[in-house]
Amino acid sequence: MRYEVDPVELGDAAADLEAALARLASVRADLAVAELPAGLSGGAVAGATARLVGAWRDRFRDARLELLGLGSALEAASGLYAEVERRAATSLSMSAGGGTP
Repeated sequence: MRYEVDPVELGDAAADLEAALARLASVRADLAVAELPAGLSGGAVAGATARLVGAWRDRFRDARLELLGLGSALEAASGLYAEVERRAATSLSMSAGGGTP
């Protein structure tokens, strides 16, 4: 099996995820409906809205954490692949030149 990895592309993907994470951090869907219970006090909608606010807060928090973890993994993979490429290039150039590491 053959595969190719481009460390620059991995780094770019990590940067894209960080940008998406920054945009997602500004999305506060939970706050969009947080005021409804006060306006609809005493009704079933008020109680359901409070649960909805908590559920949305949790979902967006979890999505941010997942993106953060994925971005960190891509960044780490990019660095590791770049180091492998650097070591391979150094080893090959020393072998071709008759040098020793």
